[in-house]
Amino acid sequence: MATLTELQKIYDQYAEDVRQVRQKASCFAGLFGMGDDPRKHPCHEAFYEAVGHWVEAFVQTGPAPEDVSAAVRYILEAAVLHWEEESCWYMYAAQKHAEALIPMLSRQTCGELRERYEQWYPPIERMPVQTKIYRMLCKGARSK
Repeated sequence: MATLTELQKIYDQYAEDVRQVRQKASCFAGLFGMGDDPRKHPCHEAFYEAVGHWVEAFVQTGPAPEDVSAAVRYILEAAVLHWEEESCWYMYAAQKHAEALIPMLSRQTCGELRERYEQWYPPIERMPVQTKIYRMLCKGARSK
């Protein structure tokens, strides 16, 4: 069953995995593209896929609106909460999985999240995924 607690565990485990990988790596790991580059460790892709699988399972449960809101907020906020950590970048990329959940949000929730998103990720820091997320939140806040 896809619960919010499981989603949090996926993120917490990933942040810990990244810390462990970096701690075990030599200070020259990945230098000039050589050695065991911690940035290429399989834990990153495993995390991204785990979030995707969680979202798929979560949607299948027919979640309550408040649970959808909490899940989207968690996925979108995670990267900013880990901004100073290496795990931030895959958390940033994993926002793509929120695309499946945003259409399930109410107009009010889209508006609230849009405002927060503007604060968390200014336009200059957005990649194409974040631009799409922002546009989806804007559209959701206008329609419905």
